[in-house]
Amino acid sequence: MSWSALPDSYVHDALQQGTHFSGLDGDSKRVGTFRKLDVWELLPGDEKKGFVGGWAWRACHPDDLEPGITRLILAPYPSSETAQVLSALLLKLHIPSEFALERPCSVTHSIGSREDEDGFTAAWFQTLTKNIQKKGDKTNLVQNVVARADRLLDPEVVPGTDETWTRSGYCLSVPPSPNRCPTLVCFSAPRNVLDRLDLLRETCLPGSNAEREIKAEPYALFDLVIYGSFGYIDERVWRMCDRVYPIEKRVLLDASQAPAAVDSQRNKFALLHNCSKQITHLRETVDGFLLLTEELSNIVRTRKEGVGADAAAVRKRLMDNLRHRKSLFNNLRLRLSSLQRRVDNSTGLEFNLVTLQDSLLMRRDASSMKIIAAITMVFLPTTAVASIVGSQLFNVSFSEEHGTWDVQASPLFKILWAVATPLTVLVIAMSAGWNTLMERRRNQRQFAQATGT
Repeated sequence: MSWSALPDSYVHDALQQGTHFSGLDGDSKRVGTFRKLDVWELLPGDEKKGFVGGWAWRACHPDDLEPGITRLILAPYPSSETAQVLSALLLKLHIPSEFALERPCSVTHSIGSREDEDGFTAAWFQTLTKNIQKKGDKTNLVQNVVARADRLLDPEVVPGTDETWTRSGYCLSVPPSPNRCPTLVCFSAPRNVLDRLDLLRETCLPGSNAEREIKAEPYALFDLVIYGSFGYIDERVWRMCDRVYPIEKRVLLDASQAPAAVDSQRNKFALLHNCSKQITHLRETVDGFLLLTEELSNIVRTRKEGVGADAAAVRKRLMDNLRHRKSLFNNLRLRLSSLQRRVDNSTGLEFNLVTLQDSLLMRRDASSMKIIAAITMVFLPTTAVASIVGSQLFNVSFSEEHGTWDVQASPLFKILWAVATPLTVLVIAMSAGWNTLMERRRNQRQFAQATGT
């Protein structure tokens, strides 16, 4: 597919460009300085040198890689420091330029497969996983950490939030027959994937069944990567469960206490929202691996038959393994769905607790208002009588001759009731009319919303 190939200089520029996720680890600095990669090679025995055969490690430049050897290459994720070395590696292994082009676009959970005109078969995919650190962990202790580029410029960090991801890439290169010794390149593979490849080096020896099966079906190396990635994601999911449980327990304890004993300032809305956000990130990762596993199954099913008498049997076992990996990620998906429902339930319970606390405060205010109203009603008649009698509506005089008080109503007394009575009726009528008008408008709006007019 020469029409989709890119010039070597363009591949180098694509590997050097910045991405949505930024980060630099020690491996990138070392490769950028010494121009060498960590290479594990499966070498046959050599009687002259006394070597019985097995895996041997060396650090070398991509141009020093010899054909006809099964390899595992550990490389840092592409960056401006490693662009020159990794572009030479992709060219040496006949990896399509699409892998380099995906990096500046921050493409994750994609998979591609290609066979070029020279007979080389290449496949690649990239992944992104949200980091959920244990309590007390530090960001610089997490392997292969990358951070959002916009977060690097933002000094404000929400407490209890992990703003880092683990980004990895994997490339598989298989030369044409009869050699077919595959090379797997792991860009910033997490520890679980590296541990699974360590187990492969213990069982895959020269002349063993494992070596023959990998040569017959090189995509089996991707199966090991996916299985190791499951272990890595499974740890993050359980860490998320450990983070949700104490918040959920605190909310339940608050709900079991007397409403008056619950502090309204101790709600967990921010923490619950943060948990929900990180569960969403993990769910995205799991869904991505489900799609990845499904696409890998389609690639294995549709590609041409491998070499060797037992190639069909090896392919069948690989398909069985991929189905099992898919079921494992479905298990993680169910666990995350259950965890999300727990967070939603805790959020709803916390909201109800806060609403109950506000209701109690309103009840207390209402009780205080009742007391004030009762006191006002007790003293209102006395106050009204004192106000009327103490005004100029009555003329009071003392008769010294008879020794009595003489009280006479002023002409203003009749005017008071003649003016106050109509005004009182008018105010009551205006209040009733206003309430009727507002009720009619409210009913009209509800009717318009119900009918859609």
